[in-house]
Amino acid sequence: MRSTRRLAAPPTLLALLTACQSTEREPSTPTATIAASTPPAPSPSPSASPPPSPSPSPSPEDYTVPAVIDEPYVQRVLTALYNLESEAVRQMVAAGEVTPEAEALVRAVNRSAVVDRYLESYRADASENFSRLLQPPGNQRIILQELVSVVDGCIFARANRDYVDVLVDPAALEGQTFVQLLPKTADQDFGERNPTPWIIGGSVLQTDGSQPENPCAP
Repeated sequence: MRSTRRLAAPPTLLALLTACQSTEREPSTPTATIAASTPPAPSPSPSASPPPSPSPSPSPEDYTVPAVIDEPYVQRVLTALYNLESEAVRQMVAAGEVTPEAEALVRAVNRSAVVDRYLESYRADASENFSRLLQPPGNQRIILQELVSVVDGCIFARANRDYVDVLVDPAALEGQTFVQLLPKTADQDFGERNPTPWIIGGSVLQTDGSQPENPCAP
């Protein structure tokens, strides 16, 4: 088994500056389902005009792990994960505390070993009425800049994160974010809140833009 290296950085609100862990298996591929068939509609009478065709429903995002993991795929995954975290924060701010649903969202997105640390930090922010956050906060935005490496189910990427709709002072978290994605385990997301087969293993904000040690390196 290959050990990943540690990303060390001080904790900061909404910045997942955590340590990484080893991975033991490849990402699982979501199981496909087959929609139930519907009986054919009756044929219209000769004098009747055929009914208009319904507009197609938008397809949900596909997070099935592709044969080749590329930047567009990783961007979709990052967006989904950080949107869920933003939703968790929004729920906390609305309630003034860490709610059970917000905690479940945090657990569904992040590596289990560091979730308690995050929740402790969020509870400390709640005691200060989330004063550093907009009321209500929007979604943070993450834009992939570089797919650094993909090795044995471990993804390491460089991205920009935009907190203009989240923080009172978004400039406080300016810099480059380096994030690791790891496969989501079977016990990671009981409520199936996370639609992707990935979790955030760790991330670090580099204010000078320099790259930390790669936790996904062989």
